[in-house]
This record gives sequence, structure tokens and C-alpha cells, in this order.
Amino acid sequence: GGPAVALPTDAQEGESDRFPFFLPDGRHFLFVKLATARADAERQLLVGSLDGSVRKLLGNTQSQPAFVSMADGSGSLLRVLNGSLTAQQLDAKALTLVGEPADLPFRPLIANNASAAYTASDNGLLVWQGNTAAREATLTWHDRQGNVVSKLGEPHNYLSFRISRDGTQVAAAVIDQGRDIWLVSTDRGVMTRGTASKQVEDPIWGPKGMIAVSTGAPLRLGLLDPSKMQIKAGAAPSGNQ
Repeated sequence: GGPAVALPTDAQEGESDRFPFFLPDGRHFLFVKLATARADAERQLLVGSLDGSVRKLLGNTQSQPAFVSMADGSGSLLRVLNGSLTAQQLDAKALTLVGEPADLPFRPLIANNASAAYTASDNGLLVWQGNTAAREATLTWHDRQGNVVSKLGEPHNYLSFRISRDGTQVAAAVIDQGRDIWLVSTDRGVMTRGTASKQVEDPIWGPKGMIAVSTGAPLRLGLLDPSKMQIKAGAAPSGNQ
């Protein structure tokens, strides 16, 4: 608890510290120093501490870091280098890398802000999204065993989607000569276009059925009323919408 306290930084204008990932001691953390004017290979991976006494360069990275603890007390640093996910031993006590990074047989999707589509747990399970060309997919319900229960709507290139709070609809951002929101009924799978601006994405359902969406460039927030299929551009959702 208590108020948030900003940690010391040496980031200059146009730079930012991002993607903190805590090491097992809870006091030290990995993070990325990101500069918009630099190439991917020049994104720096560092380790810092909550008291500000440690700020140490570990190397370069193309993505956010992750640390996977092993049963024997050792651990591996995960990061993307040259497009491939890599693993390298990290001494979490000495805060030093050991040996060389080893390529894993995965090439995750990487966003422009250096966020890569992967995550890992200490039990060795790794989940990742491949860096493949955009392709169509169908929204699909699965049970807890992974079996297909039903499919919704038509195949599209989905950017993101959110299920409504009552479970009756899915708001999906679809890429089709632009980006727009479609509404999909969960009972019949019927798809209805919600917007036609070609610059809408990231739908988020509100308590009363309004959908918050990001629109245009520069980025703005708007509200989509599913009953009218209209966006109030630049509106901010209140707690009762």
C-alpha cells in the first residue's frame, strides 16, 4: 500500500523505461530502455532495484524480458534476439548473465513498441504467438479440455475482441482495408458491422453496454452505442456507461 513512488532513471528525452519484470527476491527487476530513434538491436536490457542503488546494463534485446526460475535455484532469462526467442542463464543474486543465449525454436510476433507475444511460467510452460503474416481466423468457443464447442461468425483477420458482460455479444476489431468493430451474437454467430471509419480498434465493454474504442491518429477515445452503431468521438466513458 501507500503512494506510488517514481524510481530513479537516466532516460533522456525520447527514451523511456518499460516492461519491468521482477526477479525472485522481489527487490530487483529487469526492464527495457526504449528509444524511439534507435533500431531494434539498440534497445537496452537492464536490471534495476527498488531503492535505486542498482541500474546495470545486461545487453541488448528486441523484446520485453522474462525470467523463469528453476527448481535448483537457478533461472533463465528469456528475450528476443534476431527475431528468435532465446534463453540464457541469469545469476539472479550476482545480477550477471552466464554463457551465451541459446535460440529456442520460436519466432514470436513483435509489436513496434518491442512487446513480443510470449509468456512463460516457472513450471516450464511457454505460450507464444507466431510472427506470421496476417491471416483469417474464426472465433471459436473451447471447453476447459480444449475441445471445440462451437464457432462464431465468419472467418476474418481479427485484431482483438472482447465478450460483453452478459455474454450475449462479442465486440471484435476486424482488419479489412482498415480497422473496424463488428458485433457477433454468441447464440447464433450473426455478425453486424458496428463502425465504418476504418480507424477503430481495441473494444472494451462498459457496464451498460456501451463500448469504449480507440479511434484515429492521434489516438482518441470514443464510445460506440451498439443499439445505434454510432461513435461519439473523443468521449471518455464514465463509470456508469
